Amino acid sequence: MTSVQVIIATILLLPLTSKATIETGKASYYGDKWIGRLTANGETYRRGDVTAAHKTLPFNTMVKVTNMNNGKQVVVRINNRGPYVKGRIIDLSVEAAKALEMQKAGVVRVKLETLAKPAKAQKKATMEKGSINQQNSKPATEAIKFRLGSIALREL
Repeated sequence: MTSVQVIIATILLLPLTSKATIETGKASYYGDKWIGRLTANGETYRRGDVTAAHKTLPFNTMVKVTNMNNGKQVVVRINNRGPYVKGRIIDLSVEAAKALEMQKAGVVRVKLETLAKPAKAQKKATMEKGSINQQNSKPATEAIKFRLGSIALREL
């Protein structure tokens, strides 16, 4: 499943919020040194992820990010916390930064629009290594599934 397919599936599976939250400010991106490290929600950051860090939005919230300098847009999934630099509102993955054509600039003005927030049950779910699969009580290493937030899409 490609990153684009995951984003589209996530948008379709999550309930839409009644009102989109709109925020403007500066965006930066985190580079390759973070590949392989755990994000704040317990996922491993991988090259090719179209994700972002935000200080307050719930994990798995889908956000449309618009580069206000060139109009380029990308939809990201919040899976981390930050940024921790004054004046910045979001830290993007490398893939998201590429989509916005902001890599050379490093920091750009953006508009954030919340598209979908996770359901209450999904907010409580965590993706911990070795967690128990509730459907068949096998360790996660035995029951390998594609996961979208906390939704199991199909079993291998």
